[in-house]
Amino acid sequence: MHSFLKLLVFLLMMGFLSTDALAAYWIDEMNQEPENYQLTRANKTIVPASIYKILENGDCIEVIGADAKLWIASDSSPKEMLSRDGVSNKCIKEEKPASIRSSSLAEWAGRWLTNRIHATTSRTVVSLITRGEEGKGITIPLATQGGLRMVSGKRPLYISWQGGKQPFSVRMVSEGGLKTVFERRSITDRQLEVDPVLLNEGIYRIDIGDAMGMTAQNLHVVSPGEMPFPRLEPYGSASSRDQLAVVEAVRLASQGKGWAFEAYQTAADLAPRYQPAKILQKSLENGDIPLPMPE
Repeated sequence: MHSFLKLLVFLLMMGFLSTDALAAYWIDEMNQEPENYQLTRANKTIVPASIYKILENGDCIEVIGADAKLWIASDSSPKEMLSRDGVSNKCIKEEKPASIRSSSLAEWAGRWLTNRIHATTSRTVVSLITRGEEGKGITIPLATQGGLRMVSGKRPLYISWQGGKQPFSVRMVSEGGLKTVFERRSITDRQLEVDPVLLNEGIYRIDIGDAMGMTAQNLHVVSPGEMPFPRLEPYGSASSRDQLAVVEAVRLASQGKGWAFEAYQTAADLAPRYQPAKILQKSLENGDIPLPMPE
């Protein structure tokens, strides 16, 4: 009964996301911290800007940071970019007022992503982390919350690690090492994208090595029915589909039991073209995994 109630609550929350929330405009992407933007409500109240914040009728958002950019999306019009170099502000004027209901799930995921903008976009921080990894052994931060788990099927595979000294080698074998799924050598990055590969249900082993040694980690490939909550079908505009995918990925990563690896697959796939996915990807690579959403 408890599991049924949790499922019902989730479906209701996602129902809000798929209807009410997407009837309005929302902040879809931000490339800098919230202090670089000013969101005014009712001509007087200053509201903190954050990813996936719903913009109500009468809200005005302005970019005030020199290098800051912000993208506004809706399910019924093209995405708009605001910046100091071009159009720097927008006021929402809708004939139909936006619903007072919004998805608490989307806002929770958006706040988590917003709090990590600096840590995942600062070039200085990234370069220092990379240099510091040279003297450490290979680790897989994605596996710190219950190992690695993903859903079966044919799809691209994304793997990341920290530490070690390049070049690296990565090999994946089926349970018992009876079959090699793939093997790559002379890798200079600490991440790898593998072309679509068919993974049936079962236990696989991922070996990551360098000149000094090797680390091994089991990957549990399971049926879609073992997901901790049902995955919804994409809908609406490209912006709303990307938003839904990232919101679901943040929530999935928070479930523990290795599900951060499945969430990472979604994030890494969207990251080249979608900033919130890039933030999630980099956070998970660093072992920064969200806690479950408060009930």
